[in-house]
Amino acid sequence: MVNGMNIPRAVLVAVLALSLAACAQEAPPVEVAEPAPIETPVETPTPTPTPEPTQPAIGEITISTEGFGYLVPGQPVADVDPAIALVVFDEEACKGLGGYERDFARWVPNYPEGDEAFYIYTHSGKRDGEILRIVIRTPNITTAESVGVGSSREELLASYPDARIVPKNGFEIIAVDGTAGKILFEIQDDADGSDAVDFVTIVSTDDEDRGIARSGAGATCGS
Repeated sequence: MVNGMNIPRAVLVAVLALSLAACAQEAPPVEVAEPAPIETPVETPTPTPTPEPTQPAIGEITISTEGFGYLVPGQPVADVDPAIALVVFDEEACKGLGGYERDFARWVPNYPEGDEAFYIYTHSGKRDGEILRIVIRTPNITTAESVGVGSSREELLASYPDARIVPKNGFEIIAVDGTAGKILFEIQDDADGSDAVDFVTIVSTDDEDRGIARSGAGATCGS
């Protein structure tokens, strides 16, 4: 009985069933907003700075039949930044020397060792003259095979089995030929029997196989 009223059982059952059916109806779907995409920051790679060119130390110079660096036999000395230059032009390098009527200028090594390391000849001592020869005097400048002044004849021929042997009067030249130039290794006949390389010269391929010690070509103010 509800509020003093007699409600038939069947009606109560029907009302209850309708109530349960209403509750059983699915609630409308709730729209859930999709989360905003998370932006992954893109890292901009830091550019690798281009290393500034530097002048190689004497011990870092490697010679070949083509010369070394920008010094190539048969070609003029290239114009480069003085800070990294291998050689510099000296107008008075041979002033008053050699008995010439005029003073010879020449390119001189841009190193504290100066001519004790190496020196070059250009045609008539001119700034723009082609390089006639490059003479290596220090054992600290070698080929890629570590052959240079002071190397033994055996070491030289082991590194360059196809080299030409050129006998001279009182010395011999062992020549290694290349495309643009050639290397002349000079070994003098010493009284003590030493067979070490005395001079290393780089010249053009069409230059003669000329020695340094007994030719007068060893003077730094030659031509």
